[in-house]
Amino acid sequence: MKAVCLVVALGLQVALAFVPPSALRGQTYPVRQPTQLHMTGEVERRNFMHNAGGSLLGLALGLGFAENAFADGAVSDATVQRARGTYGIRLLDLEPAVNKGDFSAVAKEKNAFTLFNSGAYAKRGPIDRENKAKAESITKDIFAAVEAKDVNKLKSSYAEYKKFLPTDLVGRSSKLVKQEKAQAHSSDFHWTQRRAAFD
Repeated sequence: MKAVCLVVALGLQVALAFVPPSALRGQTYPVRQPTQLHMTGEVERRNFMHNAGGSLLGLALGLGFAENAFADGAVSDATVQRARGTYGIRLLDLEPAVNKGDFSAVAKEKNAFTLFNSGAYAKRGPIDRENKAKAESITKDIFAAVEAKDVNKLKSSYAEYKKFLPTDLVGRSSKLVKQEKAQAHSSDFHWTQRRAAFD
């Protein structure tokens, strides 16, 4: 109720701001007639060209000196670690399915492979570019094996791909796991939250 009264009072105050004071006091004043200026066509054209020219010059200068925006997607050590942890652990959890030859379980994680490859190697350094190219190539081999239903090729390709996965994020005794748990202390939004490996 208080909020409604406040809104109504505010609305009345805004409306009263546009009412001339004479109307509030009941006084009337004679209405002034607007003054008209007559200019020749030459003066109007000159003013228009002067104003338009200045505007165009300002626009051209503004566009000429505007710098490009370089949006790199906020790539940092933290975002790389998040991708390694979030998707890398999901891919490490696929090992039992790969060993059983469960092609559908591997196929369901296709996006995790893509996101791991692009996120864990998001930095532009030569080593990251090389590792990303290798990981993407092995990913193609894995999904070719899934398509062909070739268990042996799937196992060998996954074993090769596992070299790129964050095995250092597995196990409670891992130094990196302890470090990440400390980093995530009392944070609901850290990537380690609600993950079995970090509980």
